[in-house]
Amino acid sequence: MSGWTILFAFLTFVAFIALLIGGTSWAMGFINKDRGWTVFGLKVMVVALLAVIVGCVLIWR
Repeated sequence: MSGWTILFAFLTFVAFIALLIGGTSWAMGFINKDRGWTVFGLKVMVVALLAVIVGCVLIWR
């Protein structure tokens, strides 16, 4: 594996962790009916999901 593949794999793993954090924030906001946490969680999940997809594509190439 090249250095770039390892870097992309690590960054994809970090983005996956961010996806989990975003999901937790969204769930916490949804349960507590706190719009701020819900919107924050959704934003984090969308950005992290895009990062995971891009990372997987870059690793696959």
